[in-house]
Amino acid sequence: MALRAPFSRAATRPATCILSPYSSQWRRGNASIAPQQVPTGSKGPTAMVFMNMGGPATTDEVHGFLSMLFADKDLIPLGPLQNYIGPYIARRRTPKIQKQYAEIGGGSPIRKWSEHQAAEMCKILDKTSPETAPHKPYVAFRYANPLTEDTYKKMLADGFGGGNGGRAVAFTQYPQYSCSTTGSSLNELWKWRTRLEGKRANGEAEPEGAIKWSVIDRWPAHPGLVEAFATNIEKKLAEYPEDRRDNVVILFSAHSLPMTVVNRGDPYPAEVAATVYAVMQRLGMKHKYRLVWQSQVGPQPWLGAQTSDTVKEYMKKGQTDMLLVPIAFTSDHIETLYELDKEVIGEDAEGHEGVKRADSLNDSPIFIQALADLAKSHLESGKACSPQLTLRCPKCTSERCAAQKEFFASQNQVLQAAAGLKAGLPANDLLYTFLSLRQPEVRNNRCMYWLIAFPRVELLKKSYPRFAPRRCRANTKWNIRRVMRAPIVIEDLGNHINSKVDVERNQVSMPIMPRGVDPELDMEDVERVSIVSADSIPGAVPGPDSL
Repeated sequence: MALRAPFSRAATRPATCILSPYSSQWRRGNASIAPQQVPTGSKGPTAMVFMNMGGPATTDEVHGFLSMLFADKDLIPLGPLQNYIGPYIARRRTPKIQKQYAEIGGGSPIRKWSEHQAAEMCKILDKTSPETAPHKPYVAFRYANPLTEDTYKKMLADGFGGGNGGRAVAFTQYPQYSCSTTGSSLNELWKWRTRLEGKRANGEAEPEGAIKWSVIDRWPAHPGLVEAFATNIEKKLAEYPEDRRDNVVILFSAHSLPMTVVNRGDPYPAEVAATVYAVMQRLGMKHKYRLVWQSQVGPQPWLGAQTSDTVKEYMKKGQTDMLLVPIAFTSDHIETLYELDKEVIGEDAEGHEGVKRADSLNDSPIFIQALADLAKSHLESGKACSPQLTLRCPKCTSERCAAQKEFFASQNQVLQAAAGLKAGLPANDLLYTFLSLRQPEVRNNRCMYWLIAFPRVELLKKSYPRFAPRRCRANTKWNIRRVMRAPIVIEDLGNHINSKVDVERNQVSMPIMPRGVDPELDMEDVERVSIVSADSIPGAVPGPDSL
């Protein structure tokens, strides 16, 4: 059966197969030309969003802060009556906590330090990662201003998402992952993403031009973090008389967790221990040390031993030289300024001059450089999250947690495919990676890339015999013609196996074997392939989903 004239004319040139994992989900019409951030990091701007617990800026904000904190089932699970018990606890504790904040200056400095760290990190990133610049700093707190909801709305107002596209990195400021801290912040981010840009907003799970998110979800043993902690410890150890210095016990203090969370399979205790061990290795294992836990609330069992109890017991045993290190915090707040400085050192240790606290990271240039290094590596990796983020706790029952992890898992597959191009992934593996995106849990996401392959005409006929001429007339020819008119220049790289990335044109060229072709087939049978951002093709439409 002869082909119709338009397709026959197109076939005189290298045939074009458009392999789009999600093309059936696309609306038939022109693709958006919005300046969308490409996952490989070839375009800015990039939003860097610091996530943390937050703290009340004034004593008037304490009740609202506590109300949100005790309402969070991820952080403090109180059972089926949490909606009633949480507000009651918040009301009872508000006067006491207000007095504590009054003693440290009237409010928490965590916002000041978070905004400073984010801004300074972005200045470094603009120099070290110009391909993803400019980097715009944001802070999103879980229980205090600026709340995640408000930060998301500000990002939309600033031109990210809302049809404009753009990339954002959710950068947790909890170095060690816990479902109750980073997990809770990501759940909140996912909730507002759904409400402001997802199904709750317009009925689409992955609307065109929405913010493309990735997340730095844990970094417990990052060399820069370890160096920052070790440097502050060494500075404080230098304040002890030389004859006592080697006998100082280092107490690494981290925020405790309810045992119900730990027994669920939360990775936090192991990751905190990893940070402690890495810091002690950097210090040469010259001092005795212990990992202790602080900030227990309520009568239920929490992770121990408690910091305050440990200090009191060592004081009784005659060990009066102790150095407290807030190992799970990246800046000062009430847990350091009041709980450690005033309660543990001032009351439990009775102000003994041998009990000291290492400075918090705050404006440490070593720490801020570490943040920039970590962010740069993440942007270059092409990954949406660490593999660990996609693994649920063995006894997790949270549907919101499951939905959040599925979202980042689907994003991760697309970003890893893009990263594979930059790393020179073999052609067969690359094509398989893109085809593997045809999975139910990610099928509703829209295609971020088009895979445009150029095999020789004879190879196309041999590889896809199931495509009858009628099928080609119905689907393929129209898309070929549209793409042929698209203003793309695809370099012919001959028989080179590895890919090349042209960040100026936002495309990738490399030889490739179409699906179904024998892996041993001579690469000369395939001319070239390009993977381009869908938004970079004005007037483009999706190809046939059946390829």
